[in-house]
Amino acid sequence: MPNLHAHYYHGNVKAFRQELDGTATHALPSQGSASGGRSWSAGGFTCPPVKADPNERDGLGRTTLHLAASSLTPQAYTFFTILLRSPNLSVNLQDYESGYTALHRALYAGNIRAARDLLSRSDTDISIKDAEGLTAFDLYNGTVEGTNPPTDVDGTDLYVWGVNRNFALGTGDSTDKALPDRINLLTQRQASDSPDPAQRFFHVGIKEAKMARLHTAIVTSEARGNLSLSGFGSGGRLGRSVHSQLSLLPLPDLQHTIVATALAQDHTLALTSGGYILSWGNNRFSQLGYAIEAPDVPNPFAKDGDELVQAQPKRIIGPLKKEWVRGVAAGRMSSACWTADAVWTWGTNLGHLGYEKAANPVQVNPRKVTSISQPVIDVALSDYAMLCLLDTFEVLCFHHDTNFKINFGGPQRSLKTPKNPGQVTLDPEIRKLTSCGLTFATLSRKGDVCTFQLPHPSEEATKDARDRYVTVKPQIQWALRKSFTAVRDLALGSDGTLIVCTASGHVFVRQRLKAGSGQLKFKRVPYLQRIVKVTCNEAGAFAAVRVDAKPTHIEYKGKTLEEDLLLLQPHFRRFENQMTEEDFERHQSAAKAVDEDEDEGSNPVSHDITTAITMCQILERWQATNSDSLFAWGQPLLGSDIKLVVGEYAIPAHSVILCLRTPVFARALSGAKVDGITLGKDRDGAILELDACHPLVALLLLQFIYSDNIAAVWDSRVAHILQDKFKGLKLPIGEIKTDVRRFAEVLELAPLAPVLQLLSKAPIAQSTLAPDVATFFEQTSTPPSDLSDMIVRLADRDVACQSVLLRARCPFFEAMFVDGEWAFEHDENNKAVVEMPHLRWRPMNIVFRFIHEGIEDDLFDYLHQETLDEFLDFVFEVLAAATELLIDRLVLVCSRVIARHCNPYNAAALAVEASFYQATTLKLSIFDYIIACMETMLESGLLDDMDEDVMKDLCGVIAAKQRDKALVPRTGILVDDLMAKHREWIALQDIPVPRVRVPQRWRPKSPRISPADTTSMSQIHKRPPKSPLATPDLKPLQPSTAVDDIFSMDDEPALSSSPALGPSPGSRGATTPNTRPITPLNLPSSSASGSKGPVWKSRTVESEK
Repeated sequence: MPNLHAHYYHGNVKAFRQELDGTATHALPSQGSASGGRSWSAGGFTCPPVKADPNERDGLGRTTLHLAASSLTPQAYTFFTILLRSPNLSVNLQDYESGYTALHRALYAGNIRAARDLLSRSDTDISIKDAEGLTAFDLYNGTVEGTNPPTDVDGTDLYVWGVNRNFALGTGDSTDKALPDRINLLTQRQASDSPDPAQRFFHVGIKEAKMARLHTAIVTSEARGNLSLSGFGSGGRLGRSVHSQLSLLPLPDLQHTIVATALAQDHTLALTSGGYILSWGNNRFSQLGYAIEAPDVPNPFAKDGDELVQAQPKRIIGPLKKEWVRGVAAGRMSSACWTADAVWTWGTNLGHLGYEKAANPVQVNPRKVTSISQPVIDVALSDYAMLCLLDTFEVLCFHHDTNFKINFGGPQRSLKTPKNPGQVTLDPEIRKLTSCGLTFATLSRKGDVCTFQLPHPSEEATKDARDRYVTVKPQIQWALRKSFTAVRDLALGSDGTLIVCTASGHVFVRQRLKAGSGQLKFKRVPYLQRIVKVTCNEAGAFAAVRVDAKPTHIEYKGKTLEEDLLLLQPHFRRFENQMTEEDFERHQSAAKAVDEDEDEGSNPVSHDITTAITMCQILERWQATNSDSLFAWGQPLLGSDIKLVVGEYAIPAHSVILCLRTPVFARALSGAKVDGITLGKDRDGAILELDACHPLVALLLLQFIYSDNIAAVWDSRVAHILQDKFKGLKLPIGEIKTDVRRFAEVLELAPLAPVLQLLSKAPIAQSTLAPDVATFFEQTSTPPSDLSDMIVRLADRDVACQSVLLRARCPFFEAMFVDGEWAFEHDENNKAVVEMPHLRWRPMNIVFRFIHEGIEDDLFDYLHQETLDEFLDFVFEVLAAATELLIDRLVLVCSRVIARHCNPYNAAALAVEASFYQATTLKLSIFDYIIACMETMLESGLLDDMDEDVMKDLCGVIAAKQRDKALVPRTGILVDDLMAKHREWIALQDIPVPRVRVPQRWRPKSPRISPADTTSMSQIHKRPPKSPLATPDLKPLQPSTAVDDIFSMDDEPALSSSPALGPSPGSRGATTPNTRPITPLNLPSSSASGSKGPVWKSRTVESEK
């Protein structure tokens, strides 16, 4: 074992560093001789220092960089950073076993810190493939769930690049784009003169993207008016005017919901959700589906066909008036659509519309193709041919007044001859068709792509009608080799251009290496991941639709306003805290009985049974005369200041709650006469005597007043259980219901009236608790207020509050008031004052709204911040206040709002901020988002500024997810079992411990002029390990020929995604800023602006550093 490996094994950092620097000294073994060679020293001579080779391998072909990158321990990372400082380090070396580079091993182990440091070096090659043909990111994507994009959701981002000669990119200018640029799509409301400010930070979804030579159409996820277009406007193809449109903007007056589009050079078809077609553009070839009358006064300057223009969308009626159209297709001179059982075509007929050209050279209105007897699911049109995909996944071709099926079953040869052509066959199940010019492309079920051409009819004009069938020979352009390389969408351009997106979300473009050359190669488009749809046009413009990952959904936990106020009742709170074993067993048996009768998810009275049992248990244990009783009130509990008396039961309550819920209690406390309620006094204060038949009446009324709900004890399912378990209480269910109805009328509790009229459980239709409490706070929050008993003094405002409500909703104030020894400062009105000068009114207003209104999803209105960064800062202020006041549910509300606006550009900063405030749920949710988008964020350098402690947490979460996906190989269960089984045998073995050896001095040799080395991977395995000195430009080991792909893209690196800089000799911290490629993607910080912005960083966290 080399010395560096031995030092790494023993964890000797100092010796490891000295070995690399050449400052370590080693003792030579003594050479015994007659002259007394051993008399110099006990250890022999000392060897002069020798610098160790950082690229030296062990017996398995692993360098110390490989070992350190595979470990998540802090000590291993120390060795890793020392190695990165070595100027002779080659980071692209592959091990012998799997062909893994250090980046492969780091990502496989979830060591994102090490991967980040490796990618910060300009000499790191991310295109190197291992022995199985996987790049480092391909390997990582296979170790965690959620990295591949779903295909059944709307897209979230649109990226465009390429030639913008006809404004097809929709970027707002006419410049070409070498790398993908994100387009900020607007809704109809946002593009109008009166945009909705509440929707300024929300992105519109993308359902479909189509490109033609002169314009582009995007179908968004809006409810109506969801079609955006850009391009060259002559001929009316944009549906608004003849002027060009540089930006993708929605049609302003479109009131339909578009589900699909078809674009050709001069016209546009749009399929609506109602099953009818809108068309517009130039009708020179009758391709719009209706006739356009020429103007009475012709334009002398108009060219041929310029007067036959439909500038506004118009519905195609005619034979399609009663048909429900399922899809549309468009060609330069014709159009087509299909219904559930037929195909309809119209336009200029060159023998490809399904009926004789001689009889119908021009078809103005849609005509049914009678030769198709099976349902059709897709159609592709060119100038001279039409392909129909049947529901049996067969392809029917119409060309030169003939029709025939195309065979995809036999083996075919691709553009580059595969090494085993017998294994490359076409999948006969075709799922998609597309065309451009004379070329057609098909996508099969398993993800293969093939192309073929159909000749111009003039080439077949001399043939007899019986011999006009064309022999079609599909050629494979992309064959499935691994599941994640299966093509999910494709589009054709001119001159053999082909763009595809795979199941892993990557985009590959096939173009000619040089203009006029015959060689076509696939190249991966850098910085694009999670792509689900692609399109392109003949001019060289490209577009891709991306589906962003979503943070894990944050569930609300904790009590709502109704639950908190219900437990504010002293008898419920004390019983909950001191429940006996007998009480618990009663609850369990009741719940079990309910589950046996009906499933709890469908049983509407399960909660009523639990609450009613609790009330009856409280009444059973109520012994006011016994000082040891659970309910012997020695002093007011939870701020209660009044009692409702029914017989011998004096039930404590809060006068402020009673009065804000119904004005009748306020009149009764002021001395007014109320039917059935008598005001009195005892030694503790005021009491209200209720003329009721049973104390359960008072408990039920208090339940509704405090929680907006009432237990339906009159329901037979509830009454049966209560009378069976609490026979000693002698519950008169009918009289109890009558008294509750009478008091509901007296107290003007209107929502209870319809519920009490039924014999069974019915939900309360109108919730009044939250509005009542919100109105109370709004009327009393401005001091001075007689109904408030405390003042919260903020930095910029004094807020009058009611302590009863604060202690019910906020554990911070509950802990403050539960201890009677707290000494409060009082103002001139004798109200307690709580000083909080570090908090401002704007965030605390949200906190008070949550406390008094219980609002959650609509708590933030988006109206007071101009940018997304400002909005996120404000939400974190609210989260910080909620964390300080221990309101956990509000923390989750803020966390859900923040996670809703997470994107690759701000995810790292949001995770750091969440960690700073210990919002663990939010941090883990953002971690899940980062894990799914790891390739994008690492390749674009978006994790470079993440705090080291947060990065360690992220690595731990990734390692746990990788372990969950591959539990047996990653946990070493089998190895541990074998070691335990053979422990005694292992103890008898003499296993050598790695030790440091005396290094041998050697010098690197100059490269010799010799033929290229064609040694395969298997031959390299047989070589003894060698260690070149410094090989920054060393070509990585090539995988064996058994796994070589048949496509040129496998030997080609991605489009230049990093500057051609020399190798960085230092570590990540020592590299200059220019060695890190800056992401060219225009990842937005807000949807209101499409321009680049700085990475969002929290002002609070930055100030605390």
